[in-house]
Amino acid sequence: MTQNIELRENVIRNCRRIVVKAGTRLLTSEEQIAKLVDGIAFLRQNNFQVMLVTSGAVGMGMKVLGLAKRPRKLAEVQALAAIGQGKLMEIYERECARHGIKTAQLLLTASDLRSRTRYVNVMNCINALWENDVLPIVNENDSVSVDELKFGDNDILSAMLGSLTGAQLTVILTTESGLRERDENGNLADRISVVRKLSDSIRAMAQGTDNAEFSIGGMSSKLRAANLLMNAGSYLWIADGREHNILEKIANGEDVGTLFC
Repeated sequence: MTQNIELRENVIRNCRRIVVKAGTRLLTSEEQIAKLVDGIAFLRQNNFQVMLVTSGAVGMGMKVLGLAKRPRKLAEVQALAAIGQGKLMEIYERECARHGIKTAQLLLTASDLRSRTRYVNVMNCINALWENDVLPIVNENDSVSVDELKFGDNDILSAMLGSLTGAQLTVILTTESGLRERDENGNLADRISVVRKLSDSIRAMAQGTDNAEFSIGGMSSKLRAANLLMNAGSYLWIADGREHNILEKIANGEDVGTLFC
């Protein structure tokens, strides 16, 4: 336990740039978004440079139309993203304004990061926003993305941006306490504090955790994000975004969630 805390404190001590990703299930109410923004404001007040990768546009569109289940047809998902993105950004702007934070929206497709020219332009924009103390809020452009242009989910997008921007830490906030062991019956058990290598046994723990009723991704996609970041020499921290003051706890190096190093 002591080693885990020392490792976390060391990661935070050497970190100046953090990518925070919030999943759809954490963004279903304005109160939840307000708590997320409170945490981001805390990070900024403690001299961390922050980028927010947000899901939630499709979920917000579902809420507007009163849908309980994410549709499967691409056109319907694109329409929900178009409905929800403006509403989502409106809430972010209002909540950030409470803390005096200026915001900017970036909607990306995978081709924006695969093409060197477009990638350089994206990075120039992000750096200019940071230089002006503006919070970049990034989402996949779901209203126009088709399969060949998609990242897969925002876990991968956040990992790619964490790697490309040289962020020392990427934080993925989810509705789980972190990666968890499985007991002899295959049921989820204790939280794993630190993962130093993505072994087959670690990958097996993520199986069966995906659920497409309301969102995409799951623990499997988070392990893919971990693999990308670990290969880039960066850290991934998965934690429960519903936990009170979770970003503050991370910034204080507390033993919460799972740290991939």
